[in-house]
Amino acid sequence: MKTPDSKTAAHKREMLLRRGRSAFKELIRLHGGTLTAEKVANMLGIERTEVLQLMSDSQLLGYEQEGQMVFPAFQFAGDHLVPEFSAILSRLDTTNAIAQIRFFLTPDIDLGCSPIESLKQGKNIDLVKLRALQFGHQLAV
Repeated sequence: MKTPDSKTAAHKREMLLRRGRSAFKELIRLHGGTLTAEKVANMLGIERTEVLQLMSDSQLLGYEQEGQMVFPAFQFAGDHLVPEFSAILSRLDTTNAIAQIRFFLTPDIDLGCSPIESLKQGKNIDLVKLRALQFGHQLAV
């Protein structure tokens, strides 16, 4: 039997989870939203299965949303991947999509912008690569 304190804690936990999911969706929306695997396949001129394989090989960033795989739009520039995106993604010492998204979208004081903006500008690529290698170690500390 649940005590009143455990019900309150469970309720608070559920509220925090909902708030976190909502904040994550808003962050993604602010950075261009998501694309379906089919849309990415059409854009890149490949098959849907190849899109999923690229994600599995840490060459594309994707995650499951409401039962389907989606891909954050920020990793694309026009009809191709942002230059060096796959190289950076594969250096991250995590396969957690939320952590990966956090890495790409969080401003870095030394870059003067977020890693994805630096990649899109073609600036400080070596520093972004270094930050990617350091990122997993920061999570472990």
